[in-house]
Amino acid sequence: MRSVHGQLHNSLAGHKAKYHGARNKTTDAADCAVWNVNKEEETQVLTERVERAVGWLSRKEKEIIQLRYLEYGNFNYIVAGEVGLSERTYTRMKARVFYKLAFMLKLEVIVKETA
Repeated sequence: MRSVHGQLHNSLAGHKAKYHGARNKTTDAADCAVWNVNKEEETQVLTERVERAVGWLSRKEKEIIQLRYLEYGNFNYIVAGEVGLSERTYTRMKARVFYKLAFMLKLEVIVKETA
């Protein structure tokens, strides 16, 4: 009867070294899972920042954002009528709201010059 050591030695006799590269390399699934966790955290932080910034808006400004973008995606003229503003005043106020939000969120505002 052969010893365990002898069996192990015989099984390893034909072994050739195989170099597979780095052992700390993650799989695509692991990379995807890490990305998802990081994205979820980033999204949570951004959501909190946006909610804080919206909290600083006036009641009318909040109403404009909610009616136009969060409820039905109504057209500008419909939202303007619902909040009791002319379409021109509504358009100016909406632009000012976005400027305020961008400023509070420290986002860059790029204005294209018309020729």
